Amino acid sequence: VGVPAAQLARHRQAHDPRANDRQVAFAGRVGVPRQSTASSNVGAIRARSITPAFAIIRAMAASDEQVLFAYDLGSPYVWLAAERIDDVLPARPTWLPVLLGAIFKAKGRSSWGQGPKRDEGMAEIERRAADRGLGEVRWPGSWPNDGLRVMRAAVRAHQLGAGERFAIAALRTHFRDGLALSDDASIATAAERADLDPGALLAATADPAVKAELRANTERALELGVFGVPTVVVRSQVFWGDDQLEGAAAAASRTD
Repeated sequence: VGVPAAQLARHRQAHDPRANDRQVAFAGRVGVPRQSTASSNVGAIRARSITPAFAIIRAMAASDEQVLFAYDLGSPYVWLAAERIDDVLPARPTWLPVLLGAIFKAKGRSSWGQGPKRDEGMAEIERRAADRGLGEVRWPGSWPNDGLRVMRAAVRAHQLGAGERFAIAALRTHFRDGLALSDDASIATAAERADLDPGALLAATADPAVKAELRANTERALELGVFGVPTVVVRSQVFWGDDQLEGAAAAASRTD
């Protein structure tokens, strides 16, 4: 069950060493249903509905009913969550691209992928992907890697009305193809798969307005109590981790 952000901050340390999304790897011990095989074709990506990025902050301010999905394309647990979130939540959330490195810096944390639990976390990712029929995980040679430019590209994709489509394409490029999103060529590949102009998308990452929007998204996420990804925020409740989507769905379904 989700808890208010203030309480979550006091209880964020897990007692189960395998609860990686609390402790080191953004994935807990709670079991999840077996998922059907995810389509890898571009048509499946294009079929998803889109929420433009320029509406994100306005929507959050306008309604306490808003359901948000805070994500960074460098997280394999974001990939796992993204592949099933539309099937679990009662309504499509607003996707909020954030910079996980800035959240880590603000919270005095670091990536589990650079710590002693790296192998354990990677094995857990591979197990979940296999259980859900997502195929073999191919880890980029340089992972974790610098995600600043690709997250700016994600912001621009939202501005173009293709944010969710680009995010799914990028996550699959990263963790199914093993192409590091720190490389411009990999970002271009994801853009092409999302039916976006790769050159224009990469050029937009230098736009001051795009940079400012990513900063604003990240600051807003911190205000809401986000300290890792994937996170779903339902009203004042924060659900952190791929294994917490069911809890977020229950909270979003409540009418009290």
